[in-house]
Amino acid sequence: MDEERIENLIGVIEQNANSIRFAVVSMKNGSIVAQHHVHVPCQHSQDGWLEQNPDHLFRSILEAFEVVYGNLYENQTETCVKCMTITTQRSTFIVWDKYTGDPLTNVILWLDNRSKDLIQSLNIQIDSNELKIKTGLPLLHYFMASKLLWLFKNDEKIQFANRQNRLMIGTIDSWLLWKLTGMHSTDVTNASATFLMNLEIVDWDQDLCRLFKVQKSSLPIIHPSSYTFGEIKIEPFRGVPITGMIADQQAELFGQQCLDLGDTKITFDDTCFVQQNIGPGPYSEILSRIPVKSRQKLISTIAYQLSDQQPIHYALEGSLTIAFDWLQYNLGLIGDFDEIDSLSSEENRGVYFVPAIHGLDAPYWDPNASGTIIGLSQFSRKSHLIRATLESVAHQTSDILDYMIGTESSKLIVNGKLSNINLLCQLLADISNKTIIRPDFASISLRLIGAAMLAGQAFNVNIVFQQETQDAEIFKPKITNRQREKMKESWRLAVNRSRQWINKKNFAQLQLQQKRWSMIPLVSFTMITFALLIYSQSKN
Repeated sequence: MDEERIENLIGVIEQNANSIRFAVVSMKNGSIVAQHHVHVPCQHSQDGWLEQNPDHLFRSILEAFEVVYGNLYENQTETCVKCMTITTQRSTFIVWDKYTGDPLTNVILWLDNRSKDLIQSLNIQIDSNELKIKTGLPLLHYFMASKLLWLFKNDEKIQFANRQNRLMIGTIDSWLLWKLTGMHSTDVTNASATFLMNLEIVDWDQDLCRLFKVQKSSLPIIHPSSYTFGEIKIEPFRGVPITGMIADQQAELFGQQCLDLGDTKITFDDTCFVQQNIGPGPYSEILSRIPVKSRQKLISTIAYQLSDQQPIHYALEGSLTIAFDWLQYNLGLIGDFDEIDSLSSEENRGVYFVPAIHGLDAPYWDPNASGTIIGLSQFSRKSHLIRATLESVAHQTSDILDYMIGTESSKLIVNGKLSNINLLCQLLADISNKTIIRPDFASISLRLIGAAMLAGQAFNVNIVFQQETQDAEIFKPKITNRQREKMKESWRLAVNRSRQWINKKNFAQLQLQQKRWSMIPLVSFTMITFALLIYSQSKN
């Protein structure tokens, strides 16, 4: 048996939107020794709700444990997993009972929009700009705090448990950790995406907790991303320490080795996330060196922290919707993703598609934008719409990059399944006027590799997973500035047509209602003063 190989393996629990994966990764070269996927279906019990069954989710992890353990046992490497790490979707969360351990909610995914109207109302009542400075986040329904407020207002079971001080609240990473180890903790990256953490003090903010009706005692303890969080208490990996926890996008940033100021990774999957390393804190210094427009238009978040003794690294981020799933499953225009490259080879012939099917995120932040296809004519064909969809990915990504910082040495790396489409990479280079790097391993899970690399830090072990620049494909701009500006101007016109389409009337009514309610104290004061005046005159 190869003893060196046995000592250099890390287990990675990876939670995605509709699956769980458990993999064992070699510290030596980052290769996957064994892995198992389990599908975890989403539930839509009400319009706009997006949930998963927590028992199903955890059973899926146990199943993956057993399968991978069996594979290792067959290869006589059952004792090789020396530590584990957890990487999960941010702001996906659950509430459970402190004493019984029973879930009080389903797993509520970050795309669930039950709190959308509540947050629009809250945006009118308070100064969200001040909150963005504290949290780095816009006040939107994506984040855990907004849905917690909805639960406290609408779920009697949650209200009752909260009055009895029985609630435990956590993003999905902290719940998995609690189920596996009995510890109630999270890391800085997951905490920074809840809208409850103050980026300056790196702790739960008392004012934010009060605003969203959350007791700080219900929330997990925040630790660095690389930390010994606890030991697993269940078979077959009893005694194995969990030495890393990190949010999914930050794991990819770390896995891409975007460790220097200005280094940026772009993940082209079902959704696109653009994340840029903006260096170590403290946060007040970060704010001073980032342009105001960048702070307003993009998310500020935590990239990673390697230990209590090391500084926190921060990141700028933007995300966007990719509508190819919608074209495939709702319209049946494509059979699979392999067809996109060939079907989009024609020019768009004036067709533009703004895929605001969930609203528009960075840099527009318009939850009331609507998906818009414009420029159709009697000559428009399927290929033009598919091309317009591909161009929309490049345009939205370029819009985000416009607000990011950069240095001469900073790199811009793409990964994810859609990054294999040469046309998309070239369109992004042309529209953004930037050089794009696509490594030869762009389609593998850098999220998994990054999480494993992070866990290895606790053992002072660095996974050797080098990005061979000579094997990377480079895409450089090929169009003129005039062509670029023409493309961007047409895109901007299309985006403007899509904005503030949904609930315009309802939103205006809501604003009017809030103004009326705000007048009540003044009206009441006037009436009481007038009554007292009449009463005093009658006495005289």
